[in-house]
Amino acid sequence: MAHSQTFLVLWCVLATAETQVPAAPPAATAEFLFTARQGDHVGIYRYSANRIQLMSAGFKYAEAPGWSPTGDSFAFHAKVGEQWDIHVASVVTGKVARLTNRPATDMRPRWSPDGKWIAFISELDGDQRIWLMDADGENLRPFATEIHSASDLSWSPDGTKVAITGLVTSDNPPAVILSLTNFDRKFVETEVFVSDPDGTNARKLTEFGSIAMYPTWSPDNKQLVFSLVRDKERLSLTNIDIWTINVDGSEPRQITNEPGVALWPKWSPDGKTILFYHNPPDPSGGAVIPRIIAVSADGKDRVEIDVGEPGGYFPDFRPSPRMQ
Repeated sequence: MAHSQTFLVLWCVLATAETQVPAAPPAATAEFLFTARQGDHVGIYRYSANRIQLMSAGFKYAEAPGWSPTGDSFAFHAKVGEQWDIHVASVVTGKVARLTNRPATDMRPRWSPDGKWIAFISELDGDQRIWLMDADGENLRPFATEIHSASDLSWSPDGTKVAITGLVTSDNPPAVILSLTNFDRKFVETEVFVSDPDGTNARKLTEFGSIAMYPTWSPDNKQLVFSLVRDKERLSLTNIDIWTINVDGSEPRQITNEPGVALWPKWSPDGKTILFYHNPPDPSGGAVIPRIIAVSADGKDRVEIDVGEPGGYFPDFRPSPRMQ
């Protein structure tokens, strides 16, 4: 039985946290969620109609929102006490349900396209791996796959395939690559794999010999977008770009090519735009504001979206329809 608890978040409270921002070009005006830090709070925000609204009132630390396929709710991870668990919030009723409650770090939830399951990363057994559960928090189970240290599961929109990042051989360290601090610069190599939804028939899609991560499918099921470390031997916060590739492994294309870290790319519902987080280097060595960038799928048109002074990360386009 799922450890679930429900409480009400009053959206009228959120109105006090709403801030108007300058208008963005048409390619960047779609609605999306993102994570941002405000003082000692980390929260989830909604960007819509050139306005920003807090969506995680009641939590001091909430991150990594992922929209449900219908766009009427979103999943996220949040810290409750000393524990990180998966929650789901309805944007219609304001109710929030806690889906996991166990002595582990559960994070970065993602929905299946039919809305029946949620995949997430867990450290329950001391090793980071993919777990699945029903959308109501029931039936938790590890995701079975032959890919070593698999992470970053992303379902194809038609539900027939999943994309996963994983270590290339079992000789590599048994640790899933989740953040820059986890990289072993000596020999870690991760690629993007594609498999059946049950984890079988996996095949390696990319052949970069570097560190590929955070794959996401295009709406037409034909391409994947992902982040790639340009030179794994000189891994730093200055050389991670956005790439796309066809699902048969052909035509890899570099979308960004600039100093800094480009992570967590997401396609727009119409497939014309890619949204991602960008953290440019500061030549003086000081802190910089992380940015959310919208770029055309061919990489030719690019615009920074103004999400306020703290900047933002973990962006996720809303599927449809728009929230009222």
